[in-house]
Amino acid sequence: MNTMNTVSLLYGVEYTLLDPLPETLIQDEPLLIGLKLRNTGLTPWLVSGYPVLVVIRWFDRQGNMVIELPWRALPHPVPANESTTIELRIDQTPPPGEYVLTIELVEHQVAWFRDKGVQPFSHLIRIKPPQGPRITVINGNCVANDAVGKHVAAQIRALAEAGFRPLLLTEFIDDRIPRSLRRFMVTVNLDDILRPNAQTRRFAEHFYGSAVIIVNFSTYYNLVELIRYAQTPVLFDYHGITPPEIWGFGQPGYEELVRGVSNLSNLLKFADYAVAHSRFTANELIATGAIACSRITIIPYAVVDKVAYADSPDLNLLQQYDLSGKYVLLYVGRMARNKSVHVLVESLPLIRTQYPNTVLLLVGDTSHVYASYVAEIKARAKELGVAEAVIFTGRQERDIRDFYQLCDIFVTASIHEGFVCQ
Repeated sequence: MNTMNTVSLLYGVEYTLLDPLPETLIQDEPLLIGLKLRNTGLTPWLVSGYPVLVVIRWFDRQGNMVIELPWRALPHPVPANESTTIELRIDQTPPPGEYVLTIELVEHQVAWFRDKGVQPFSHLIRIKPPQGPRITVINGNCVANDAVGKHVAAQIRALAEAGFRPLLLTEFIDDRIPRSLRRFMVTVNLDDILRPNAQTRRFAEHFYGSAVIIVNFSTYYNLVELIRYAQTPVLFDYHGITPPEIWGFGQPGYEELVRGVSNLSNLLKFADYAVAHSRFTANELIATGAIACSRITIIPYAVVDKVAYADSPDLNLLQQYDLSGKYVLLYVGRMARNKSVHVLVESLPLIRTQYPNTVLLLVGDTSHVYASYVAEIKARAKELGVAEAVIFTGRQERDIRDFYQLCDIFVTASIHEGFVCQ
């Protein structure tokens, strides 16, 4: 962390970077800054009345201001000697050259902190000429530890490392994704691109100025309609749609799956090329008749090699879930109905007749989207007399390898997966 502390009696700030800032940027390459601000003065920072605001500016080496970005509000009031954390997005840079990026505070209509002797945070950055074409990636969301979310994040990383200028347009970004990737992602709605305002015009320009547009599709979402307005080649990245009937009528997400199935061919006809991740999903695309077979490529999902799943288990986890001396069957994934977790539960009594110390460890999201199915699973386990042997961990933030190291066998009964090579 890089910390800078400037203070007067009434006004004072300690700036602490949560991630290092780059020494170089490509012109208009987005930057996402994580910053901790500690109030080291006596004046409380308010968010109403006379609010304290964050001001970001670019200066040339002669001290002339080149760009002033819109002022940002603090997320909450900050009393003296307390702190807040803020993320600052920068989408606009000066032309190529050397510049000083500054971050400072102003008490609106009262005083600039620098006029009270508080120096702005400053960082020298060299701006390089634009390199590589723009590429727009589109998906409904980008969720950490979700299969499609990880795939989309990997797309962004690979494109950036290859020298392209990627931008993900999405309706939700998980803040657990590293800032180094989230800087290439923005949350927008359809109107933000089709009828942009001052804040979203830059994103619309990126979309219409892209050399290629990649549209990910696994369920219906509003932003997918942008495929109809693309003015450059479109790559349709198809992950397969869970059949609504096995998802469950009335369950959260059911209507989106229905619309995904019914709109697949209408959307696909706007694509120039398509990617499927198994023969099964490729056949689904072919069956629509909306795209020629010759324009569909099968690219299996990437796998990670040498991830140390066989290392010794974490003793704290063994104790937390009371797994010592037991056979552990492990399932990892969302508690979605199409995963057929209830089938795993129903097999457990038979297994325990031969191996009484067997337990089923279910690692994955049990949130409200899946709550009704989780309740059914628990009821079925109780009915079969194995409730104490079925362990739900909920969604986990820690490295998933830790859970694989606990198990004897990985098990799944899923009846629909986009990666299955059929």
